[in-house]
Amino acid sequence: MPKDKAVVEGESVPETPRGRPEADIRDMPPEGLAAYWLSLKKLQETKRDPTLLLEESRHTPERFVRWLLEAVAGNMAPERLARLGAARKRLILADYRRTFACMRLAAVAVAAGDSPRLTLVRMLSQYPVPPIGEAKATDLAKTMLKALTQGAVQERSEAESLVAVDHKLKADRLLVKLLFLLLLARREGPDEFRARLSQIGGQPLTEGLGLALDNMGAEFVDAHCASVAHEMLADASFKLDLSLEMALGVREGLAYPELYLVAKAFLP
Repeated sequence: MPKDKAVVEGESVPETPRGRPEADIRDMPPEGLAAYWLSLKKLQETKRDPTLLLEESRHTPERFVRWLLEAVAGNMAPERLARLGAARKRLILADYRRTFACMRLAAVAVAAGDSPRLTLVRMLSQYPVPPIGEAKATDLAKTMLKALTQGAVQERSEAESLVAVDHKLKADRLLVKLLFLLLLARREGPDEFRARLSQIGGQPLTEGLGLALDNMGAEFVDAHCASVAHEMLADASFKLDLSLEMALGVREGLAYPELYLVAKAFLP
């Protein structure tokens, strides 16, 4: 995927926070996850290749599934795999929480008319260690704003890519993107900025911004975004549990029919 770039005053701007999104378990339906592990089990029983899972991990972009494949491919005891998988799950969910919290803060800032700089400080406080410095984030966001508003970005697809936000973004890229959007919203005003909502993406951000532009009030926007984030975290937790249980079944050597019963426990 090509990197997002803009040219300002003859200089190439560094890759924007769009980056290359990885596959993410939140984007995968439970049925698809279950089918994936069942197909691996079928291949295991058919090919009897001890390197199958390790080779599959090298071509798997989703981070939790990749880790599970690497763990199952070894000789780790199922009990240890369960403990470590639970620890891995906690780390991933904590990452999601920080991402959704920053999106919520950005939406609330638009509703309340808060300073973008103050909001950046609040977003940085979500992280045990700030992923980027305040000055650097501000410089990058202002560079993006200048590129978009002064004609350095010519193609519509480039402009859409510039404003797009995704929960898979790394923390430093996410914060720069959100700050850029806050600056853009302040510059353009509600009517012009509203036209960009369909390009931004990323729940709970888009819903929160839409409510903010409808003058629903900061408290309402905050509560709605928190509710959406809660549902998204629950969905992610469910899929992480499904993948862990399927991986444990493979590690324990369950036969295909037994592994199918594990999958059915998670499906309606």
